[in-house]
Amino acid sequence: MREVRLSFNFFQDMENEKWARQMLDIFVDFQVEIGKMGFYEPLRTEFSNDTFLKMWTEGDDDFYSFVCRLKNSKGYLNIHNLKEGLPGNVGFVFVISKTNFLNEKDKWILLFDRICREWGPFQASISRRIEERENLMYETGFSKVKEVEWLNYWSDELLSVNSVSIPNEVKDYNCYDRVAFNKGYVFQLMNLIDDPSYYQLSEKIKTMIGQNLFYKCSEDLDLLDL
Repeated sequence: MREVRLSFNFFQDMENEKWARQMLDIFVDFQVEIGKMGFYEPLRTEFSNDTFLKMWTEGDDDFYSFVCRLKNSKGYLNIHNLKEGLPGNVGFVFVISKTNFLNEKDKWILLFDRICREWGPFQASISRRIEERENLMYETGFSKVKEVEWLNYWSDELLSVNSVSIPNEVKDYNCYDRVAFNKGYVFQLMNLIDDPSYYQLSEKIKTMIGQNLFYKCSEDLDLLDL
C-alpha cells in the first residue's frame, strides 16, 4: 500500500479517559470509522465506544499499545505507549492509503490541524514514503525530528529543547495557508504531497534550519550514536 502517515508524539502519559474521549470525538467529527481492534494481531475485537475506552485506559497487563483497523478503507490507527512510554514516544499514528488521503485531503488536514491545536503534541507530521530514504537509519531518541515532512508541527518545547528558531528564509517557503498557531510552528513543504521534488526541497529546508533539530542519519550503522 502506498501510504500516508499522520503521526502525533507527546511527552506525557495519555492513558486517562480524557484523551480517549477526545479521540472518540475525532472519530465522530471526521467520520473515521473503526472496524476491528486489538492489542495483538490478528485483530478480533469489534469496535464500540465502551471497548475503546477500556482498551485505552486499562491496557492489557500494563501494555498500553493497540491497533484499530479503519473500516471500509485500507488503513489503521496505531496507538502506542499511552502509559510509561519514553517521553516523546507516546502517541498515535493514522496510516492511510495515498488514494484515501488524496480523495479526502481537506478532512485529513483539518484532523491534523485540530489535534495539533487542541491536544498540544510535542511534534507531529503528515508524511509519505520517500524512496531516497528507504535505507536510512537514524540515531535513537524522541526529542528531535527525523526529517522535514510534507506537513510538520514543531511545538515551542521541541524548538526550545533543541535551541532552534525558524529562520525567515524557511518561513518564506511555507505553503501552510490556514490560521496561524498561537503555540508552536506549522510548516508545509509544498502544496501537493506527491510533488516529485519532495526529497530535494526537504533536504534544502533541513539545511536552512540547521542540524540541531534533526537526528543524524546514515545507511551505515557504524556512523551513528545509538
